[in-house]
Amino acid sequence: METIAVYWEPRIKTYGFTKVRGLSLIKFGLSSAQMSEAGLELWRLGDAGVEFYLILGQDLGGQGLSMQMLIRDQWEQKIVECVEQVISREPGGVINVIPSVGLIHFYGPHFGDRYGIADTVFDALAKGDVPLLAAGCSASSIYLVFPEERLSESEKILSEVFELPGS
Repeated sequence: METIAVYWEPRIKTYGFTKVRGLSLIKFGLSSAQMSEAGLELWRLGDAGVEFYLILGQDLGGQGLSMQMLIRDQWEQKIVECVEQVISREPGGVINVIPSVGLIHFYGPHFGDRYGIADTVFDALAKGDVPLLAAGCSASSIYLVFPEERLSESEKILSEVFELPGS
């Protein structure tokens, strides 16, 4: 007989929410042939001081990569120009920029020890009818992107299901 212990708390503990305003979300696709060049160009931007808050990529079944980049508004034009140089060499390259977005990032003491954290996030946001523009989850952290004008509302919804320090 095997015994398994699971850590569970009624409200999932966090170390608090970090909110960032003044961001843009840039979405684009890359063919397999474009990935290497795009990576090199983005690396050069990083070396030049351009900061990326979050980069998400999704494989398109061997047909390339769908990319989402969360950046400060001030870097939007520079990154769009860089990406356009790469994707314009093949037909169908499109960049979609969503300005005025915000990020909520958080993690907690038991995020790696329990299941259901992402489900709790998505369930709470669905009940609150908040538009979620992008999400990234790891064993220890949650990154959520919302329209900036809905950031405070999103934080309030999440604080009802997650415990913040001092609450």
